[in-house]
Amino acid sequence: MGDNLSFSVDAGIINRLGIELVGRSETAVSELIKNSYDADSNIVNVLFKDTYEVGGTLIIDDDGEGMDYEGLKNGFMRLSSTDKIHNPISKKFKRKKAGKKGIGRFSTQRLGSKLTIITKRESMPQAIKLVINWDAYSIDTNLETIKNEVSYVTPIKDFGTQLIIEGLRDIWRDVEIRRVYRYISNLLQPDFLSDRADALNIATSDNADNSFTVYCKRLNKGDKLATDIGAPEKILFNKAIATIEGYVDNDKDGYCSISSSKFELPGEIIPVGASQDKNEIKKFEQLKNIHFKAYYFIYNRPQYYNFDNNFTQLELNSIQKIADESSGVKLYRNGFRVFPYGEKGNDWLSIDRKLNKLRSDTGVNIPFGNQNLFGFIEIIDDTTSDKSMFEETASREGLIEDSVFKELQEFVYKTLHVAMLRIASAEKFIETKKKREIEVGKKTQIDKEKRFADIKKSISELQEKIKTDDPDKDEHIASFLKQLPLQIDATALEFQEQIKENGMLRVLAGIGLVIGEFVHEIEQFDTIFKSRIKYLKKKLHEVLLIGKVEDLEEAFLAYQSYTAYFRASVSQNVKREIEPINLKMTINAFLKQIENNSNKANIEIEKHFLNQYLITCPMHPSEWLSILFNLYTNSKKAIKRVRNNKGKIQIKVSQIKNELQIEFCDNGDGISQGIRERIFTPFYTTSNPVNPDKQDVKDNSGTGLGLYIVKKIINSYNGTIDVITPTEKDYKTCFKIILPANA
Repeated sequence: MGDNLSFSVDAGIINRLGIELVGRSETAVSELIKNSYDADSNIVNVLFKDTYEVGGTLIIDDDGEGMDYEGLKNGFMRLSSTDKIHNPISKKFKRKKAGKKGIGRFSTQRLGSKLTIITKRESMPQAIKLVINWDAYSIDTNLETIKNEVSYVTPIKDFGTQLIIEGLRDIWRDVEIRRVYRYISNLLQPDFLSDRADALNIATSDNADNSFTVYCKRLNKGDKLATDIGAPEKILFNKAIATIEGYVDNDKDGYCSISSSKFELPGEIIPVGASQDKNEIKKFEQLKNIHFKAYYFIYNRPQYYNFDNNFTQLELNSIQKIADESSGVKLYRNGFRVFPYGEKGNDWLSIDRKLNKLRSDTGVNIPFGNQNLFGFIEIIDDTTSDKSMFEETASREGLIEDSVFKELQEFVYKTLHVAMLRIASAEKFIETKKKREIEVGKKTQIDKEKRFADIKKSISELQEKIKTDDPDKDEHIASFLKQLPLQIDATALEFQEQIKENGMLRVLAGIGLVIGEFVHEIEQFDTIFKSRIKYLKKKLHEVLLIGKVEDLEEAFLAYQSYTAYFRASVSQNVKREIEPINLKMTINAFLKQIENNSNKANIEIEKHFLNQYLITCPMHPSEWLSILFNLYTNSKKAIKRVRNNKGKIQIKVSQIKNELQIEFCDNGDGISQGIRERIFTPFYTTSNPVNPDKQDVKDNSGTGLGLYIVKKIINSYNGTIDVITPTEKDYKTCFKIILPANA
């Protein structure tokens, strides 16, 4: 019995390590992404192939430094390799490496049953191919007896590593792939937390120097090209209502600041300590070199935001939807996300519980919870020390919750506590200030009205006092003074109408911004709709179903014609200069845009250009889009109200001397003589349906602003628009526009 004993290893440990060390499939993929980052990759392509059923393939391809035979043998094939401990900084980009536990290989076992590695360093003439069958690692088998095939193969690229994981253990549909893509997208730390992250080349999501980008794609059976899955969500952090920052420096002193232009908070530095005794702020015992940043939004109070061309209510609504999934405070260690902190439902700082109670106790009126915050904490290990301030659990799901972790929780909570109270105090001040401004505004309005009344009173008194010996002069003065009150009344009325019109224009401007944002948001769906319709037409064989898909395609083309119109209109609105408009080109382009829509509505459109050159005076290009679209939609509604009638529209353009004359006629139900002038007044409409519950209510209803806007545009260029009697018997309504021609 004098022999020495050494451990032997059962091969079944590989399966247990894969399952127990890597809990979730998202974690498994992220570990492999981290390996690519550590290998100084610029680009990583992640491809899910035939994954609608168990048994699909996952390919992870990077352009990192690759491995040679020794690196593969002593690195990847050595369990719990110490390479990242001995070499914590990457060679090329000097990146702080993401992991130390060497569990990336077990991630591949967690994901699938077979792994093929093809890897090459730039200096190698051939690539190395290693094939591992994970199912061979079964219990009651000695680990060292299992051999994995390795060979040299012709390279397909100069350097890098490709992992091919076959026999996937899970189904990966679009929803799962998007979830893992969001997981990967959130993996990298935002680049705006600290200067130290830049100095150490910490992995960041926007750092152009590192250029570390992950692409996620899907390829199904029968597809020729892979489909991109999503894109990183861009949140308009610079539009946050307040920015909260905190840090603990190298001396273990904590500070925070709150800045907000809306609440007039300048971002002054405020000490935050572990405790406070007799006005002395205590240092943190273990915490140091921690950075924290959070962006604060209030969603249900749009009055707190100044909506403009760069930020709209629609974008705020979009951020609120993102907040449902992605709000909270996320934690990053050496540039990589530590899960599950900041995941949906993970209030690891007890923000909702603690701060909601504090709000209730102190009477704070503003909402302040996890959903209102997009927060980021940066932790960077000390490169001069073997021991990290924070240690991750073996499963890479969270940090070990020791005393330093609890100090971190306390620091961030205290920072948010200070921020909430500061913002709440500022909000009360702003509300008081706003009420005062409203009162001043009301007083100003009352003062103006009083001034009109005082002037009229002074005139009456003047009428009584002025007497002359000349009866004719007395009568002339009396007549003049008699007219003054009427003129003042007219001026006051015009003043009130101007206020109403300015208010209406603000509403229309807001609608225009919403339309612009809407067009921008829905554009991304065009390709999806087209590809799905094409796929359905290819796969369906029943005649009835094919007809339904063709109807869908026709409806989609009509939808595209409208979105194309609005897209062009929004694009034109970016330009501020006015220019002469070629009516031939403008009308032809407009008719092309609405062609699918007019065909679907069974409307035949004739155009007649009676002169070679039909150029208007300088105008804004988008104004003609507005004129033509309003006239067309009015005609379309009028035609639809005449049942069983083929629609006809005629557009006739001519130049007579220095004037352009445009006639826009239709064979709809016509406009009676008595209301021809009234149709140009605001909010007057002839297109409200008699029965609002009918199916066609959306098609036939109107706002009563279209023709008013058209007339305003035309009048502003010294032109006119009128309803005239059509010269041809087939038509019932005709709008005639007269505008100056280009000089």
